[in-house]
Amino acid sequence: MKRFIRRAFMFLLIAGPIWFIAIVCSQIGIITIAYVGFALDDSGLVYVGKEGKLDVYDQKKYIRTIYKTTRGYRFTIQEEKILLATARSNYEMDLLGNIVKKTEDRNAKEYRKLYKQRNIFITDNARYEATNILGFFKITKFGNDGSKETVYQMRIIDFLLGTAIYVIAIIAVILFIIWLTKWWPIVHRKGIIKR
Repeated sequence: MKRFIRRAFMFLLIAGPIWFIAIVCSQIGIITIAYVGFALDDSGLVYVGKEGKLDVYDQKKYIRTIYKTTRGYRFTIQEEKILLATARSNYEMDLLGNIVKKTEDRNAKEYRKLYKQRNIFITDNARYEATNILGFFKITKFGNDGSKETVYQMRIIDFLLGTAIYVIAIIAVILFIIWLTKWWPIVHRKGIIKR
């Protein structure tokens, strides 16, 4: 049992700071571990919906952030306007993120519709698909001529820290279960904790 406690303590000493730094970096926007969808405008700019913000890229190069929020959202681009939906409101914005129109949607109908479309975007000359394999987010363009090209992929640091958050959480749960099944009965037998 002492060996288990020593190993659990070492795990907490190493993993705790990594987990804390990754969570803080995610909350303040330094890294992104959650993606909400994507869309393209007529000039080929890629709009990537991330947790808490909507970023714009040109040829994989970051240009600007046009929308920041603490709420969950989904979006698309139609007729050179951004249509964005939260659980209670729908927004129509220009391509710079300026709100043109806002409507209430208490049933989240538009949000659910956009949620279903979050991984596919079709233009006149290509089909774009987003994949999220084990947390690694990537957008691929499939041209009508049979070509295939990656137009966006998440940064490796985002992937590594995001993976670290999940792995540390899983290991912590496993350690807690081991503690619960092995150590808890010992505590009860010795009368350390009275019922």
